[in-house]
Amino acid sequence: MASRTVLIFGSSNAGKTSMINELTGYNFQVNNDAKGCTFETRQVPPVSKGEVPYHFLDTAGLNETEKGRVKSKDAVQNILKLLQHSKNGMNLLIYVRRIGTIIQTDKDNYEMFCDIVTNHQIPVICVITGCENEDPMSDWVRRNEDAFKNNGMRLHGMVATCFAKGGPSESVCRPLREQSAKDVWDAIMNHATNKPVDFIKQSGGISAVLKRIWNQYCTWLNQPTWKWVNEHVRDILARLGFRSQEANQMAEMFV
Repeated sequence: MASRTVLIFGSSNAGKTSMINELTGYNFQVNNDAKGCTFETRQVPPVSKGEVPYHFLDTAGLNETEKGRVKSKDAVQNILKLLQHSKNGMNLLIYVRRIGTIIQTDKDNYEMFCDIVTNHQIPVICVITGCENEDPMSDWVRRNEDAFKNNGMRLHGMVATCFAKGGPSESVCRPLREQSAKDVWDAIMNHATNKPVDFIKQSGGISAVLKRIWNQYCTWLNQPTWKWVNEHVRDILARLGFRSQEANQMAEMFV
């Protein structure tokens, strides 16, 4: 049976790695530092659910803390790597965020990945972490789902979860983690498309998608001079710090 690719995104400390560990049985190190550059992507080894292999892409979302310290060259490389991982299409997006009031960064992340990157062509579910003090956890979604709609977030599903591990509350959190993993897997299987959506091809090709992502990112960073206007791809890459040979090699991706 055809495999499915799921892009997981969210700000630092949202709980992406803890969720992935619980879903897959892997034990990736949980990093509580906000050091990840936006679009930096980790490809998780595939896991099967039933007869379907799932490929998870763990991608760093927008973080206010990175403004002012982003290197344009690194950011472009991260976007290109994300697009390379996406060249065969995607079946689902998972937006991971912690419980709490919707803030501007939440809206920025939704806009970047659901609107700008994939152009609303792929189903998206939202996983809310840190819900262990809600009884039942699903009550938080029931009380707050309208707030997401009112902020322009079109979600195909929302799941309230707990992926906290260890400490004095472990006896309470363990069954909540198990239930959370089941609920997220149910949402994945219910909402992932059967066939991958080639959002790059349907959005005009890799050059058009890269340009759209990059310019939106520059707007978010308040770096208008970095924007890609009417330059050849080699010229914009050179301007952003790539050596001539690097720019030529990367430009071959766009042919």
